[in-house]
Amino acid sequence: MDILGNLGGRSLRKPASRREAALRGTMFGGALSGFVGRLCFHPIDTCKAKLQVQMLERSRKSGVGSGGGPPAAYRNLFSTLVHTMRAEGPAGLYRGFGVTGFGSIPATCLYFTSYEYFKGKLQESLYMVKDMPPDSKAHILTDFIAGFLAEVVSCILWVPIDVSKEQLQTQYELRATQHRGSFDAVRNIMKEGLPQLYRGYYATLLSFGPFSAFYFMFYEQFKAGAQSAYTYMSPPDFQPLRPAAMEYARDDDAGSDGRGARATNRASSPMESDPDAADVSLPFHWLLAVGAAAGSAAAFVTNPLDLVKLRLQVQRTAKRSQTGMSTPFQYRGFWQGLRGVFEVEGVRGLFRGSVARILFHAPNYALTITLMEKLKEGYLKYVEPGI
Repeated sequence: MDILGNLGGRSLRKPASRREAALRGTMFGGALSGFVGRLCFHPIDTCKAKLQVQMLERSRKSGVGSGGGPPAAYRNLFSTLVHTMRAEGPAGLYRGFGVTGFGSIPATCLYFTSYEYFKGKLQESLYMVKDMPPDSKAHILTDFIAGFLAEVVSCILWVPIDVSKEQLQTQYELRATQHRGSFDAVRNIMKEGLPQLYRGYYATLLSFGPFSAFYFMFYEQFKAGAQSAYTYMSPPDFQPLRPAAMEYARDDDAGSDGRGARATNRASSPMESDPDAADVSLPFHWLLAVGAAAGSAAAFVTNPLDLVKLRLQVQRTAKRSQTGMSTPFQYRGFWQGLRGVFEVEGVRGLFRGSVARILFHAPNYALTITLMEKLKEGYLKYVEPGI
């Protein structure tokens, strides 16, 4: 099957076996990188959750909400770390890691694989249906849409993982649940019915859908710029390493004018106008910087959406609470919650926990996507070479 059809008098074809091997490489890299990223940065995610469920002081004075709430005011990420260590010990920082750590293996695998699949299909449509040139700026949109669709698919796994994780992370503050551990949390939530395990699915899509869309859009843009900079800064005799994971098959009948090679290179990184830079395999630390920059930008932009999503997933009425205490916020839905936070807590409330969110997502996504790319390259080089 032609992925890119004929462009410039040359067949641009990526064999099915090669595409399948690339997807298997993505699955392998995504599964391992997801677990490592969560293991390293879960404590920061725990602090972010604790900060986001804590309502601002002015909303407490106004009488909004009742029942449980944080026993002490967390001023910032550092104070949250210190208070959690004193009150709950190191284990408090890793509450919920059991379900999110092991759940991230299939979930991250599905996430990256879905992105690669949808990006390929969208690029195929641009080339074969819309007849877009290889350097079309429309590729920015394909990355954005593919990122959102990847979240739609992977949320099937991520939502129940997040619901269980976040209830564990915040139960000391909200005092509405008494889960003994990750799997006890899943069991208790399941007793309330399967819909409770998928509580906030719509809110999660409205939160992490835009995050993933912005993240992959920023990542592809920043990566393309980094590839150009890396090639420019290299010695004149520099021979860039071409990652097998990202190359389209080069036919032997490529034209002497190089148009075929340009389109081929372009397909591997649709954001890059320099065909030589588009195939460059960046060093590990360059990829880390690219991933961190993309993660920071996407995390900050979507923080208000994440805050409302988290509160919806952990809120409890006194009747549904295991302790008889309700959470200090009660939202009927996502948009009502977003409006309520703005009206009661202001813009500052919408961005509560944004620093912790950036400090979690920037290094986590940087490490995860860098490991994924390098593991994918290694898989195609050593496990399925020559396909």
